[in-house]
Amino acid sequence: MMPEVNKQKIYGLVIIGAGPAGLSASIYASRYKIDHLVIGKILGGIATEAYEIRNYPGKENITGLELANKMIAHAKSSEVSFLEDEVSAIDREDGGIFIIKTKKDNQILTRKIILAMGASRAQLNVQGEKEFWGKGVTYCATCDAPLYRDKVVVVVGGGDSAFSSAVLLANYAQKIYLIYRRENFHAQKAWQNQVDGLSDKIIKILNNEVKEIKGDKVLRKVILKSPHQGNQELEIDGLFVEIGSLANSELARSLGVEVDDKRQIKITNEGRTNIKDVYGAGDITNLTGLKQIVVAAAQGAIASHAVFEDIANE
Repeated sequence: MMPEVNKQKIYGLVIIGAGPAGLSASIYASRYKIDHLVIGKILGGIATEAYEIRNYPGKENITGLELANKMIAHAKSSEVSFLEDEVSAIDREDGGIFIIKTKKDNQILTRKIILAMGASRAQLNVQGEKEFWGKGVTYCATCDAPLYRDKVVVVVGGGDSAFSSAVLLANYAQKIYLIYRRENFHAQKAWQNQVDGLSDKIIKILNNEVKEIKGDKVLRKVILKSPHQGNQELEIDGLFVEIGSLANSELARSLGVEVDDKRQIKITNEGRTNIKDVYGAGDITNLTGLKQIVVAAAQGAIASHAVFEDIANE
């Protein structure tokens, strides 16, 4: 049984984020006997949305939800407190203690913080996108693919997430347009081979973009920047946006943590930021462009090790 969150004590460490980076950080913090708390809006993070994972060591084929649940169970196997909540603000007292405030009116005190809030889905920022969000526009094929059985859909993007979404949708949709604005797709070859094998359902369109989204009560069509086979309009039932993500670094920036031009927090190879006692791990960081679950998990472990070293040297 997990211990309850103690709002009166000062934790040695609070890990903000409960995706692969945060969960891995917690597992290692437990091994280092660091008294800590994990705060996360969604246990497992956006990894839970992954349809199929074939590149996590030891698991040849597993869904994101299955892998996330295994990580959660592992982290919870130690006597660690978890708070399912969202951090709204972080302040720091003169003595160096951090005061963490949450949207559910919790207030937590800690000496050190690992920022592992990950990233949010990037949007197209075109006319009609907000209007038809949840009415045909979606950012999660794993969540919504079954709703589009025998329908016509568009997937926007050229990377792994776009290709895996197209493969998943091929189990349900009648036709999938896979649209990317550049000359070449950049998904892993394994995903490209799967899509090529589904050419009867998946139509690839390069050097084009969705310019506008139209409909009435629900999405009905998209307007392309350039005509495709003579048509600039595609009549569709669903639009899946898979164009990457933006780092959730607002809290980090409020603390004075340095970020790059992609809003990713800057960390050292050991996971330290420019602010003493603040560390980073996972998709929120700038250390690598390879945003993978295995990388996030590794960075979580590294950040906890840095915390352990810094505590030992105090």
